[in-house]
Amino acid sequence: MQFWMERDVAHSHAGAQGFTPPPGVTINQIPPDKNIGTMMMAGELDATLLYIRENNLVDRSTIDLWSHPDIAPLFADPIGEGIRYYKATGMFPINHAMVVRRQIAEKHPWVVLNLFNAFKEANALADRMRTAHMEYHLATGLVPPEARSIIQRPVAQHGIAANRIVLETAAEYSFEQGLTASKLPLDAIFAPSTMDT
Repeated sequence: MQFWMERDVAHSHAGAQGFTPPPGVTINQIPPDKNIGTMMMAGELDATLLYIRENNLVDRSTIDLWSHPDIAPLFADPIGEGIRYYKATGMFPINHAMVVRRQIAEKHPWVVLNLFNAFKEANALADRMRTAHMEYHLATGLVPPEARSIIQRPVAQHGIAANRIVLETAAEYSFEQGLTASKLPLDAIFAPSTMDT
């Protein structure tokens, strides 16, 4: 499989980790005079996994592929497919994780749990603000009353217990796809103080 990367090695996840692709996978750099958008339009790429066209420091594409008649998402209804997948698997994919350098975690083990608790409290604050905002919509009938129980559920949950199935599946896929040399158990990835969170 051939992958093409718009970001230069210094700004890529692979570059930051010293990642070497597994056998059968090649990662190519997109030349500076091209980008994912221009290569899609020229038929040089068959698909894109991620397309960012907002101004930032590392992505160069500017073409609006979302509105182009020759480009379509893999699923005609991506939101509906996401809902179907969630209902079928119970998994809501995790996009980012919090990390602490091993030497800091070992020297000051309290840092890991304090960081976790800070993010958990920030999440709770965001949920309180979101549900307070929705009260107006419920009170005016813009959102049906039966939606209240769904609205009151947290949008995202931090911690291993709440995300175990997603984390174990990600570890399995990482091994299957050659991203890791072995299937890592969660206690080999996460700090001991977070295993019961």
